[in-house]
Amino acid sequence: MLLSEFYEHMNANGVSESHQNNNLKVIIAFARHLGPSSFIGVNTSEPINFLNSRLKSIEDDIDRKCLTAWNNYLGSIKYFMMAIQL
Repeated sequence: MLLSEFYEHMNANGVSESHQNNNLKVIIAFARHLGPSSFIGVNTSEPINFLNSRLKSIEDDIDRKCLTAWNNYLGSIKYFMMAIQL
């Protein structure tokens, strides 16, 4: 239900379809990371744990592109958290 409301919020605010798609992918992955628990009352360390789980080793990601993804995912999670508090 929250994902549907988040989608409607993004759609109402003129967010591009590509950005909506990317945000939803991140939030769905975050929800899977949380498991059956709810987004409401999420511990502040949970987003960081999720983001850190997405990092790759230096051997696997010499250019450290995963740090760009880490920051993009953080932005999506922040946007979602602000949107559901409205």
